[in-house]
Amino acid sequence: MPELITSNYSKETFPELLTLSFGMTKTEVKIVYQKKGLRPLFERSDRLDFISPPVDVPQAAEINLIFKDDWLVAIYQYFEVEKDDASAFEHIAKYRDLKDQLVAKYGLPEALEFMEDKFNNSKSRLKGFKLKKGNYASIWRNISGMDVFLVLGGDGLDTFIRLTYKLRSDS
Repeated sequence: MPELITSNYSKETFPELLTLSFGMTKTEVKIVYQKKGLRPLFERSDRLDFISPPVDVPQAAEINLIFKDDWLVAIYQYFEVEKDDASAFEHIAKYRDLKDQLVAKYGLPEALEFMEDKFNNSKSRLKGFKLKKGNYASIWRNISGMDVFLVLGGDGLDTFIRLTYKLRSDS
């Protein structure tokens, strides 16, 4: 029986973790979403994507569900991030709020928080994220057979906050 991915936190923060289990088939996952009146925006043999928002969650922007041999093995949940340069510190505050909730559940993570010096100020911080010159990342390894990653970063186009739950390949 696959382990249920659970959270002690509100559905508004971690919505997918209350309804999905590692090991669910793609058909089973699609049925969960169909009951919510949703169809995938994108589908491949190893992936389902839902967007805008995937459930009635104010700050959820996108969910990517990854399958291996038709079994759910990873959930990537993205949170909306304001696009203006003045909001860089708000991004960090949102990241740290999510991190605090995860610390309360899983304990202290491995953490990487860095910013290249020339971007480490209020005027340049968001630019640093967009250029991939800085990332805030927290990693919890081997928590009930899964790894959890929380990342605030940039991809050259947009700044993002991503929460990942990934089944450990050795479990």
